[in-house]
Amino acid sequence: DPLLWRNIQIDHTLKDRITDDALVHLTDRAQGHLKSLSLVECKLITNEGLRRVLESNLRLLKVSMSKNFMLFFFPVFWYLFLTHC
Repeated sequence: DPLLWRNIQIDHTLKDRITDDALVHLTDRAQGHLKSLSLVECKLITNEGLRRVLESNLRLLKVSMSKNFMLFFFPVFWYLFLTHC
C-alpha cells in the first residue's frame, strides 16, 4: 500500500547500507505520494540519488537531511525548481 510509505525516515543505523539505488527502491514504494523524507548520516546518498527520488515524488513537501556528506543540496533543488516550475 503506497500510503504506508508516505513518510520515510532513514537514520544513522542504516548509514552504511542505504545507497542511491536502495533509496530509490524504498521511495518508489510510495508510488509518487511521498510527503516527507528524512536522511540522517546517509553517507552513500549522492545528489544523483536524491534527484531521482525528487523527480519521481513531485508531491514531496518536506526533506530533512543532516550529516549527509555526499550531498550538495543546492544544485539538486535548483534543478527541480527550474525544470518543474
